[in-house]
Amino acid sequence: MTPDQFSICSKQKTSVPINFAGVMMTADGKSYAGIIVNSGESNYTEFL
Repeated sequence: MTPDQFSICSKQKTSVPINFAGVMMTADGKSYAGIIVNSGESNYTEFL
């Protein structure tokens, strides 16, 4: 797993406002970053 950049320029699963993680507009600008720190599937750590 890796941190993700969500952007209005993306046409993939990391687009804004609708993406694989749900629906969220940017607070300011065109992008925001996201991270899943615990999915319950395995023991791993992610950094952003």
